[in-house]
Amino acid sequence: MMCRRILSLMTLAMAASGMWSDWAARLQGAPVEKLQVELKLKKEIDRRKFTELKAALLRVAQRLAQSEQRADRERALTIRKAIELASKEGVDTQFQHLIASLHSSKNLTVGDLNDIIARNRELVKDIRAVIQILLSDDRAEKINKEITRIRDIVRALNRAIWREKLNRARAEGEKVPPSELRKAENENARHVDEIADKMKPDGDLPELPGRRRVQEARNKQRSAANKFAEGNQKGAIGDQSDAIDELENVKKQLEEILKQLRKEEVERILASLIARCERMLQMQREVREATGDVDKALKENPDRGAPENRGHIQKALELSKEEALIAVEAVRMLQLLQAEGSTVAIPHVVRAAHDDMKIVQRRLEKADTGQVTQAIEDDIIATLEDLIAALKKAQKDLNDPPHPHPHPEPPPKSDKNNEPKLVDQLAELKVIRAMQVRVNRRTRMYSQFYNGEQASEPDIRKELENLAVLQKGVYKVTNDIYRGRNK
Repeated sequence: MMCRRILSLMTLAMAASGMWSDWAARLQGAPVEKLQVELKLKKEIDRRKFTELKAALLRVAQRLAQSEQRADRERALTIRKAIELASKEGVDTQFQHLIASLHSSKNLTVGDLNDIIARNRELVKDIRAVIQILLSDDRAEKINKEITRIRDIVRALNRAIWREKLNRARAEGEKVPPSELRKAENENARHVDEIADKMKPDGDLPELPGRRRVQEARNKQRSAANKFAEGNQKGAIGDQSDAIDELENVKKQLEEILKQLRKEEVERILASLIARCERMLQMQREVREATGDVDKALKENPDRGAPENRGHIQKALELSKEEALIAVEAVRMLQLLQAEGSTVAIPHVVRAAHDDMKIVQRRLEKADTGQVTQAIEDDIIATLEDLIAALKKAQKDLNDPPHPHPHPEPPPKSDKNNEPKLVDQLAELKVIRAMQVRVNRRTRMYSQFYNGEQASEPDIRKELENLAVLQKGVYKVTNDIYRGRNK
């Protein structure tokens, strides 16, 4: 819980430190003293947040280091690495220098502000590096390796149990020659011995619980094979039953471990996705606000070639670059979701938001800051808000399951050993429904603003085609959920 709150605080600190490019434009014709006070206040708040963050990180690291759980101790090391990087790069000092510069400059000029902006960008880069350490926890890779390993072993156990039950049924039928039963039993014992070998320590992965019981099952199978050779059919069947019991108990134990590991993995992924979504939302809101400001300024003089509009056109180009950065974040989020693989709706919604970001990027590149561009930006913001709400609910339900219903439904499961999904089916349906509402609204907007020759323009035609693809995607995802392909 604390780790997720720290990630959110870190994201907030980074977002509060970003996007200063509009301050230079605001300086022209605006009261210098007022802007200077505003800038100092903003940086002082950022500095205070970062100081609180470091203190919180240190407290969490100290507590986790005392834990008996190896995973907690590994997290403590990761957090300490982040603190060390922040100290090495002098993030606190950089904040203080920025505040001092703003305090000492009585007559702040555009040149002064550009110098402060350059230093602020270095500060943002250092904060992002700290965030990256927190998000790229080595524990994540170990969990993934352990999950893969246990899944393979559980599948092997299922096969071994099936083969043993089959051979026991043949023995109980008393129609198969003892020599054939003995041969099959020895073969079964060989497969179980291979499973025991896979449960041994492997690099940084420890020996899996239940290995000795698997070896005991193998011994029972060898004993059964010997009894088949001796003609003791009843004794052999008893050993086979004991072997099956041992294997089933180990399988149950490993499935419980797998469930806990999967829960930890989902918790980590949710925290990472929420942090990334909140970062994108903050950036998108800033782009949206600046787009409205530029559009208002351009409407005062519709002549785009007018000298007084050059700064506004340049600002639109800068916003286009900012939008491209948001789109990169969306791609990274999509890659994380695809690798996780237990949800079909969330990746589709992120992909749709990314496509909208690319549309906004192209429009701003042409200094098209009008109503349609702003409406698409509003859709992106609404989509990100929906995603954050769905992910936070999943995060809450994971750690604090809702009270049982009088007619309870089974908890959300993935197709892998009944493990928890990232989000439940209801959350998937909600985000898809919201996406369909936005598709309908966008369709009406395009029909209102673009008709006749305008609709045949290459860029507009491309956007209309993108809308059609989006509608097909909504149908496909809804159909997949209906047919259970998200399970």
